[in-house]
Amino acid sequence: MPLPGETAYSATNEASASRLTTFFRYFCSIPHAVVGALWGFAAYFATIIAWFALLFTGRYPQGLYDFNAGFVRFLARYQAYSLVAVSQYPPFDGGEHPEYPVVFQIGPPKASYSRALVFFRIIPLIAVYFIGFFIAIFLYLLAVVAWFAVLFTGKLPDGVHGAMSFCLGYIMRAACYFLLLTEAFPGFANEPADQAPTTPTTGVAGF
Repeated sequence: MPLPGETAYSATNEASASRLTTFFRYFCSIPHAVVGALWGFAAYFATIIAWFALLFTGRYPQGLYDFNAGFVRFLARYQAYSLVAVSQYPPFDGGEHPEYPVVFQIGPPKASYSRALVFFRIIPLIAVYFIGFFIAIFLYLLAVVAWFAVLFTGKLPDGVHGAMSFCLGYIMRAACYFLLLTEAFPGFANEPADQAPTTPTTGVAGF
């Protein structure tokens, strides 16, 4: 488990991927997209409340922290599935789920946070937004490549999987930064999650 205020992203390339669910991935992802939209809407207001709490008390309320952290863990799995980085259908909750091919761990809240960093968060957020924007464009291009690769070969190439993991890891760290879950400016290196699977996970048999 990461230290307070830190995160860890890890992804395992599945031994095989489902061609059928990949072909219909857009439709398969709709239930998670609905849950994600509603959860994200609520997380937006939870973050506003957390911003005031951090500014006046220097502490992140545990309930709000768990709510937003759960949303990011859900988002990490949903994004990986919808963009064909994984084939295994993701759970709908925000738990750890170390058995899933994509694991995004978020450490517990810090005992105290810098009020100055909270107050001026909007300034570095601008840079994070633009970096994330260009990384997201690259990620969606990779998703197209992944879709065709899985359809024709039944497996996601390791190189494409690695590039997608790089992009997804950054976007998840950026999400934590936006939601005030971490004070650290999002880095580009993925830190292995200690509970991530260490052997390839077999997906649904290809068709």
